[in-house]
Parts: sequence; structure tokens; C-alpha cells
Amino acid sequence: MLATRIPAEVNPGCLGAWWRGVGQVCPGAVREKVRAMSDQQVTGTSDPTYNLVSVVYHALHGAETIQKYLDDAGTDDDLRTYFQQVQQGYRRAADMGKEILVQRIEHEH
Repeated sequence: MLATRIPAEVNPGCLGAWWRGVGQVCPGAVREKVRAMSDQQVTGTSDPTYNLVSVVYHALHGAETIQKYLDDAGTDDDLRTYFQQVQQGYRRAADMGKEILVQRIEHEH
């Protein structure tokens, strides 16, 4: 696979257009305005809440990915033990985040 260096000026939101060779489709002024906006302005959700949801999502995704590795490990007990421990850590992190999220949602209403 040929590695391609993405120019620093390419906006991540415009990456697909750049990759397909059609150039930047995001006007510079829009790009700068979006960069200057906080997560809350963009998503309508406060930064800490957005971050918490993101961490929970990634922890759950990690646990799901580790399951694939567990399936591939077959009868290799050392790998299975390691992957199970990592998966448990991801699940604990996700559960902790969900509890905090529930508390925050209840507190807002």
C-alpha cells in the first residue's frame, strides 16, 4: 500500500473530497469558523458531556474489537487471558462512564 501524506491545510471534514482528487470543497472561512467553535456550539452538548459520551463509545468499541481478538486467539491461553483482562478494563471504563452520564442527565432535569 502506498502511503500518502495528507497536506496540513486539508480540513478533516473535506478529506474525502481531497482524497478523490477534487480538491477542497470547504471554503476557508467556513473551515476557520468551525475550528473556532466549541463542541457545545457545534453539537449543542457541553464539552465534558460530549467527551464523556465519546469515551464510553470508544471503550465499548474497544471491548467489541477485543472480542474479535479473543476469537482469533483460539487455544492460546496466554493471549486469551491478556485479551480478557483488557476487555474487562474496557467494559469497566464504559460502565463507569455510563453511570456518570446517567447522574449528569438526571441532574440536568
